[in-house]
Amino acid sequence: MNITEKDIEAARKLISAGEFEASGYRIAIKSIFVETNLDESLKSKYPELAKADFQDKSVDEAGRQSRGTHFGIVASTGSCAYKGRHLTGEIWANEGDVVVFERYAGIGVMMPPGSENEIRFMNDENIMGRMINKDGE
Repeated sequence: MNITEKDIEAARKLISAGEFEASGYRIAIKSIFVETNLDESLKSKYPELAKADFQDKSVDEAGRQSRGTHFGIVASTGSCAYKGRHLTGEIWANEGDVVVFERYAGIGVMMPPGSENEIRFMNDENIMGRMINKDGE
């Protein structure tokens, strides 16, 4: 295929304004960066984290930790997800579920490029569990 400048420009427009969709056995997850360097105002905003006694960390350490986030919301699921020969076929995380995944799983992509909105594309088997409300709500 001969790729022209017109093709490249059309691709740039799609990247900046299009929507993403997971494909195959991949799952797209909106990363949630959990605050681990709580100051007093954040302790009142996030009382559960304050109860867990999160310690103040250096800016460098907190930055490294947030880049290694392992929480997110399932945004898109590929058509072959959960159907691998070694998997049960049972869907263990649906779109909208808050999930826990392997700390550095997948590839993080900023969507749209240049934003702070990270989407991680990972294999279905990298999801380790879902967060549930223990109060039943």
